[in-house]
Amino acid sequence: MNKYKRPGHIAVFAAVFMVLAMAVCACLPAFLAWAADDDCYMNIYSADPTSEVAEDLNSSAGVVLDVYRIASAVKDPKYDTYSYVFDVEGFDTLALEEDMDRDKWDALAQKAAGIVKDSTVAPLATGAAEGSEAIPDISKLSEEKLGKGLYLVIARSAELADKSEYFGEVEGRIVSYAQSEEFIYSFAPQLVALPSKGDLTDPDASANTGDSTPWANTVTVYLKSSREDRMTGLVIRKTLSEYVAPSDANFVFRITAEAEVKGETKQVYSRVVLITFTEPGEKTLTLENVIPVGASVKVEEIYEGASYRLKSGPAGALIAEAGENIEFSFVNEPDGSRNGSASANRFTKAENGDWPWERINDESDSTQGGGNE
Repeated sequence: MNKYKRPGHIAVFAAVFMVLAMAVCACLPAFLAWAADDDCYMNIYSADPTSEVAEDLNSSAGVVLDVYRIASAVKDPKYDTYSYVFDVEGFDTLALEEDMDRDKWDALAQKAAGIVKDSTVAPLATGAAEGSEAIPDISKLSEEKLGKGLYLVIARSAELADKSEYFGEVEGRIVSYAQSEEFIYSFAPQLVALPSKGDLTDPDASANTGDSTPWANTVTVYLKSSREDRMTGLVIRKTLSEYVAPSDANFVFRITAEAEVKGETKQVYSRVVLITFTEPGEKTLTLENVIPVGASVKVEEIYEGASYRLKSGPAGALIAEAGENIEFSFVNEPDGSRNGSASANRFTKAENGDWPWERINDESDSTQGGGNE
């Protein structure tokens, strides 16, 4: 499988709700039940089961969770609280700050994730999401026993096995990636404590060891993620069988893509491009990461050149698929006339309502980011 391009910007919601002895956040389908000492259990969902992303994460993303033990939990003999001892190899440089609040716990999760990202430290356990249809061959760890302690949870797609594939940064913060057929999900690293207090599935809740509620031996966690459309590239391959001198041979193409958005078919991409020849041969124009996966894409040659005609072209629209660029090929030949050359212009509606134009340049035999017009 080809590596996908990571989005340049993803808004990541790091919901880490942890004061002193616990940390957690909320988000679905990845359900894992791990047994801990003293009959403690940790049930992890990759999203809130009632959320709109739950079905996609379960049926397509193939989420697995890597669990790293970063500290041991020690019960205070006098008070109803736990402290943490960072005695795990690889994480023994970590420490708690004074007056730990939500931001400090989040910063600790970032530091722990940085250690995982930049080292060879291995997870204590890895398990498939409970109910996941995408990775039936990966066993679940519902009977795996974990001791009381502080744990780092990293969510990723099972097919992204290399750290260089599933780790990234967004706005200076470490995230991990999972991908379905049409979306890329980014997860913040999460800290989870066993045991814990409070309702860890409530994204607005905060728990601490001073709560009057008893310690929860069964902890349920909903991870929270953000998602963007998974994108693919587009290639126009143009062949000119014979060149008619002396004028440049200009060929203009219109690219349009449509996709279903909230139950309605809408245009999601549109652009006009130019390919120019000064001799016979083949040229290609590549636009990287501009088409949402699953979109119906059409490329039309709207100007065939002043002295040329289209000999062959695509039969119609193609569906963009993940992992490879979608390609359209055109072949042109002289039409027997010598009608001179032409130029192509692009018109873009301005905020004041005017339609200023700009000359379109030849972008063939290059890789472009590809703006949407």
